Amino acid sequence: TIESIPLKIAIDEVLESLGTQVQDKEIEVVHKYDPEQIIESNSKMFEFVMKNFILNAVKFSERGSRVEITCHAEKSRAAVSVKDYGIGISEENINKLFSTNVNWRIHGTEGENGTGLGLLASSRYADYFGAELSVESTPGIGSTFTIILSADLS
Repeated sequence: TIESIPLKIAIDEVLESLGTQVQDKEIEVVHKYDPEQIIESNSKMFEFVMKNFILNAVKFSERGSRVEITCHAEKSRAAVSVKDYGIGISEENINKLFSTNVNWRIHGTEGENGTGLGLLASSRYADYFGAELSVESTPGIGSTFTIILSADLS
């Protein structure tokens, strides 16, 4: 079911669920949205996707780096993005991210494992609720992962 969710509370819950993973790597999480922002989404799906986005941002960022979370309108729909300044992803690998036909492993900046399964599951979950995922990335510069929700930005 789609419900009204206070964005800050949802993000805080995701960060809390990640335990010390963010703090251990000394990543600064910057909230660049109205703290009163309400989004319309399925809360479990939104939290699952955001957890994957944030975990990947931490995994592929250097110790002491920054991760930014923003909310903006994308064709009048709410879009929530997680931006990192990490290792980035090549265009070739971006095309593999949401594919079931590709088996691959990639390691984070401190040897953390990555298989892409979290993003694949996030994509399927988002599709089910009419949301879309997108990614922009430049190797050596960083990545921005965005979920565009099915409801208008309120």
